[in-house]
Parts: sequence; C-alpha cells; structure tokens
Amino acid sequence: MTSEILDGLAGQQGCEIVRKADLDAFLARNPRALVFLAGDTRQRPEGLDVAVVVRELLAKFQGQTAIFQCSLIEPSRDNQQC
Repeated sequence: MTSEILDGLAGQQGCEIVRKADLDAFLARNPRALVFLAGDTRQRPEGLDVAVVVRELLAKFQGQTAIFQCSLIEPSRDNQQC
C-alpha cells in the first residue's frame, strides 16, 4: 500500500484487498460492503483520515460480519482514475 495507515487497515481482520477487476465478485459475496478507494494520498491526504475511521469501525464491529465487510481497492495506475 502507500502508507502505514493504509497498510494497517489492509492487515486488519475484516478488510480484504480487492483488485478493480475483482470488485463485482467481492460485492456478490458481500452484499453489505464498504468499498474504500483511498486514491493517491499525496494528492488527497484526507483519504488517510477516512482509513482511520474505517479501521475504528472494523474494530467496533469485529466478528460481526453481518454488519459489513470492508474492501480496500488495490492501488494501481488503472485505479487512479476512480
């Protein structure tokens, strides 16, 4: 990933790194999904603030997968346009 905060989120239970091409399959498996597109955090540092909130939500609802499943979209050149 691109920062310690995003790396920490990606390593947290309940968060799955998903490629753009696999997003439809992820959403089919997880009807209650939170999809996080952090983008380039150098250009949009507020994405790191959102990552902290998502991490706290995952911690709050840990083990309650019926609430939501988190997806962190893998950064790539293709995803920079999202």
